[in-house]
Amino acid sequence: MTLDSTDRARSAKRLFPLIARRLDSIPAPPAVLLRVSGLLAAPDLSSRDMTEIVRVEPSLTARVLRVINSPFFGLGPRVSTVSHAVALLGPEAVRRIAGGISVFGSEVGDAGDLSRLRWFRHSVSVAAAAEVLAGDFGFDLPEEAYVAGLLHDLGRIVLGARVLAKSPGDTPDGRLRGRAALERERARNGMDHCRAGALVAERWNLPEILRDAVELHHEEAGSLADLPPRNSMLVGIVAAADRICDAHGLACEPGAEGEDPGRIVVGDRIPGSGEVARAIAGAEAALADLARRLGCGRDLVGELSADSLAARRTLVGRRRERPLADRLGSLEGILRQIRRGSTREEMLSRAVALCQGGLDFDRVVFFEMGDGTGRLVGRFHSGGTRIEVNLPAISLPIAAGGPIGAAIRDGTPVRLDNWATDGGLLDLLGHTEAVLAPVSAGPELLGLICADCSLSSRDLTDADVTLLGLLAGELGLAEENRMLHESTKQLRALSIKDELTAVNNRRNLMERLAGEIDRAMRYDSPLCVVMVDIDDFKAFNDTLGHLAGDAALTEVAQLIVSSSREVDVIGRYGGEEFLVVLPETYVDQGIVYSERLRKVVEEWSLERVREGSSCPITISVGVTEFRRESDDLESLLRRVDAALYAAKGRGRNRVCVA
Repeated sequence: MTLDSTDRARSAKRLFPLIARRLDSIPAPPAVLLRVSGLLAAPDLSSRDMTEIVRVEPSLTARVLRVINSPFFGLGPRVSTVSHAVALLGPEAVRRIAGGISVFGSEVGDAGDLSRLRWFRHSVSVAAAAEVLAGDFGFDLPEEAYVAGLLHDLGRIVLGARVLAKSPGDTPDGRLRGRAALERERARNGMDHCRAGALVAERWNLPEILRDAVELHHEEAGSLADLPPRNSMLVGIVAAADRICDAHGLACEPGAEGEDPGRIVVGDRIPGSGEVARAIAGAEAALADLARRLGCGRDLVGELSADSLAARRTLVGRRRERPLADRLGSLEGILRQIRRGSTREEMLSRAVALCQGGLDFDRVVFFEMGDGTGRLVGRFHSGGTRIEVNLPAISLPIAAGGPIGAAIRDGTPVRLDNWATDGGLLDLLGHTEAVLAPVSAGPELLGLICADCSLSSRDLTDADVTLLGLLAGELGLAEENRMLHESTKQLRALSIKDELTAVNNRRNLMERLAGEIDRAMRYDSPLCVVMVDIDDFKAFNDTLGHLAGDAALTEVAQLIVSSSREVDVIGRYGGEEFLVVLPETYVDQGIVYSERLRKVVEEWSLERVREGSSCPITISVGVTEFRRESDDLESLLRRVDAALYAAKGRGRNRVCVA
C-alpha cells in the first residue's frame, strides 16, 4: 500500500495532534534518567561537568535546547550546543528540567524498554561519531555535530510504538530497513520518523541546521544541493555517523547491525577507512565513558534494562505538585509581603518573584495592557534561569473571542492549553499550557499574571488555576487599599498645607506650635520662634505682577525649608509672612539660624538681579524664645511679631530679637 502526496498530507494532519501531545514529554529510559538525575544533584557541580552529564541523555539535551530557544527569551542566534545552553540557563534550571523528564512505560513498543535503551545507545554513538567526523572534515563546530547526532532519531520516540510495530511484508526478522522502512512509516503514519522529529524541532524553535540534520539524514547527497553549505555538510556528517554505527553493531533496531553502510558522502568527499575507524573509536569511547558515568559495565543496555522497572517506580510521581495546604500557607505569606509594598510596581514585582517559588511554578510573568493597543506587554518576570528577558519587547495581540479576552471580560482565571485560541501566548512561552489571571483594582485592569511549569513540565491542575486566581484577586484588593491610602494622604496634605507654597497652612501651623509649646513645658526644653517677612513685597507685586509675586513666595518658602532641620516646623503665617518653630533651640542659636537664612535669601536675590531682575528681594526677621514662666501661645506670637516690626523699622533686611 502506498499513498500519494495529498493522502500523506491528510494523514500527517490527522497524526499531528498525537505528536503535539508528546511535545512536552519526550521520554527517557528510567534507569538512565535516574542515574543522570543523581549525577546532576551534586551541589558543587561545575558548568563543564553539568554539560557532560546533559550530553549523555538525548531527551534531556532536547528539553534543554527547547527551553533555551523559547521565543520568550528573545535570544538572537538560536542555541545549538549544550555547553552554551547550560551556561545561559544555570545549574538550578537544568536540574529542574531533568526533574521534569518523563520516563518510558513498559506499554510502549513490542520490546519494552530494551528497544528504547538501544535507541539511547545508538543516539549517543552517532553523536560521538559525528563529533569525530566533524573534526576530520573541518566542520567549524564539532559540538553542534554532536548535538545533531544525539537528536537525529528523535522522531522514533515521538511516533512511539507506531514505528516499531510489525506489519505483514516485513523482512523475516520483522524489520524493514533503510528507505524501505521509511516508506512503510509514511504509508502507515502519513510521515516517517525523520519528518516527525523535524516537526518537534521546529515546534521547539531549534536552529534550522539541527532541524535539517534530523529530517534529511536519510536523504541522498544529491537532494541536499539546495541547502546552505554548512547545513548540507552537517546532514552528511550525521548520515555518515548513523550508517557507520549501524554497520558496526551500534544500530537502533535489532537485526540492522553489520549491514553495508553503502555510499556515504560528506560535502563532496567519501569518508576513508581512517575516518571511519576514528568515528567508531569515538563512539566506543563515548559508550565506555557513558557506562562509567552511569555505573554500568560493558553490557550497558542489559544492565540498564534490568534496572528499568525499579528505576521507574522510584521516579513515579516526582513531578507532582505540593500539597494544597502547603501552597495555601505559602500564598498567605506571599500576600503579607505584597501588602507591605508602598507602590504599585513594588507590589506587582514582589508578587511575581514570590509566586514563582512559593506557589510551585517555574515561571511567572506579569503583562500590562498596552495603552490603547489591545496588546499584552511584558512588565515583570521571575523564571529561575540566569537569562535577562527584554520584557518591553514582548507584545502580543489579544483575540477578542479567545480565552484571554474572556478572562479579562469575566475577571476570572483561565488555563490555556495547546488548542486555545490564544495560542500565540503559548508559542511565545515555548510551552504547551499556562495559567492566566486578570488583576483589577476596582474598574481598572492592571494587567494579567501568567504562570507555567516550563522547566519541570509538571501538569497544571485546577488547584493552580484557583491559587493564581486568589493571588490576582488579593493583589487587586491590595492595590485598591494602597490607592485609597494614597488618596487619604493627599487629602490630608491638602488640608494641612498651604496651596501656593506647600508649607504648613496657618491652621496646622498653630496646632503644631501649640504642640511644641506643650512639649517644651513638659520637658523643660528650649523653644525658639522666628517670623520672616518679605520686604517691600507690595512694590514687587506692583512692578512685576502677581504671578511673579506668587513665584517669589514659593521660592522663599523653599529657601526656608532647605535652610531648616527636619524637626523644624515651617508655615505660612499670612500674606508674605512665614513662621518657623525651632524645637530644642535657644535664642542665641535662633539668631544664628535667622542670620544665615537672611544671607541665603539675599545671595539668591543678588543672583536674580545679575540675571536681569530689577527688583531685589530681602527679608526682615524677628526672633524670640519661649519663656516657660510667663508665656502662652498668644504672648509668644505677640513678642515675635514685635521683633519683626522692629527689624522693619530699623531699615529692613536685618534680624531683631525680643
